[in-house]
Amino acid sequence: MSKLKKGVVVLFAALLIAVFVPALSGCGGGDIFSGLSLYTLRITLHEDGQGIDVAMSLDYRNNYNVELSELHFNLHANAFREDAQYRPVSAADMANAFPNGESFGGIDIASVSVNGTNTAVEITGQDYNVLRVPFANALMPTHRTVIDMQFSVRLANVRHRLGWYNNLINLGNFFPIAAIFQNGEFATNVYYYIGDPFFSTAANFDVSITKPANLIAAMSGRTYREVTSGAATTTAKIYGARDFAIVLGEFEVLTETVDDIEVRYYFHNDSEAAKNLQAAVDSIVTFSDMFGAYPWETFSTVQTAFLHGGMEYPALTMISDELEGDVFREVIIHEAAHQWWYAVVGSDQVRHGWIDESLTQMATSLFFEANPQYGVTYEERMAEALSMLSLYAQAFRNQPGFTTAMDRPLSEFSNSLEYVVMAYYKGKIMLDTLRIQIGNEAFMLAMRTLYQDNMFGIITPELVIAAFETASQRQLAPFFNAWLDGSIQVFGNN
Repeated sequence: MSKLKKGVVVLFAALLIAVFVPALSGCGGGDIFSGLSLYTLRITLHEDGQGIDVAMSLDYRNNYNVELSELHFNLHANAFREDAQYRPVSAADMANAFPNGESFGGIDIASVSVNGTNTAVEITGQDYNVLRVPFANALMPTHRTVIDMQFSVRLANVRHRLGWYNNLINLGNFFPIAAIFQNGEFATNVYYYIGDPFFSTAANFDVSITKPANLIAAMSGRTYREVTSGAATTTAKIYGARDFAIVLGEFEVLTETVDDIEVRYYFHNDSEAAKNLQAAVDSIVTFSDMFGAYPWETFSTVQTAFLHGGMEYPALTMISDELEGDVFREVIIHEAAHQWWYAVVGSDQVRHGWIDESLTQMATSLFFEANPQYGVTYEERMAEALSMLSLYAQAFRNQPGFTTAMDRPLSEFSNSLEYVVMAYYKGKIMLDTLRIQIGNEAFMLAMRTLYQDNMFGIITPELVIAAFETASQRQLAPFFNAWLDGSIQVFGNN
């Protein structure tokens, strides 16, 4: 997610003032994806546009080397309910998120069955954020089971990943998503307002949504639209995606095909639509050349109501309609880079949020270096990052508990500013310093290898370090660890 420029600078100023592989989406995924789970979702939008009814079938494959007696799902939508302990919006952002006053939503599970048998389930977790589905018989490794659910989601009137505002409806992180099993337990988490509190494995998706015909559906993957009696059903399929998102609105759409990829720009109020589509096109071309081919056959950028700068999902990004001009295009580029660093190459954004954001920030800087026509230099971006880190240190280094450690779970960051400075800005400085030390050739080799060797998988800090060590033939763990644990100080002359 991008909280760059407007969001970060405004928040920072406020604190200081206070003194302080080939295209694979479509009708067939090929053998490479046959071992993944399959989500099938049939969605109907409520007549008032403020909720959805969903029939979901998950053909789940146990891809772990242990038998599973149950499956846990993250219920991210429940963070929007009225009695949630962990709210998806910070106190400082409430007015911007809820222009019409605070509003609430949530998810209601009507029924769950496993292999056709109704099953008693439990909603648990720290904040009613986990759905526990027991199995009558243990699910062995490589075996499959089918879990069917009927549920509804009430949408808050909020400018966020999930919610409605005016004629725009964002459906991000709306469905129960299977938690990753690691270290002997399911990786579930509450909805922190800091960062992107999501962690999921790659799966296949077959999704349709029925809604009024005047609403256009931007969806992860290639879409097919059928209109009957004033209603329209739009269907999309995508393979090897670790999530699925939809945005509904009365959009205009511009498209351009490049390298057999259909790049789409959905917008509702944009006088520079052609330039913004071009930014998306240039992003796909540039990052494919740098790191490796974009794997899906569509990429959609959507101008929508959103609290922060932008948000990434596989094959789809949300860009805030509050932004404009060069800042808007910078966020388009940043979120496009997340297709490589988050969507295709996954990481644990809850426990190691620096991985995808640092790599994405570096990729964005490399984009501007390769595309001088945008009028932004690589050197300017690095100077900006160093300045931000220095200003942050000047303001807060004498505060109790001050640290510049990057490799922390989201729960250990005190606010969004601290997270953004460490994961975005310090991470970018770290990678720039590394590039200088090992040379551009080894650096880019490591980035390409990291992408191509881990497509549709999950990378860890250890895998990141190993990729750069192999490419440079140098021992780099001490370098990375000093940056990640905060022992290195980079504050200019202060």
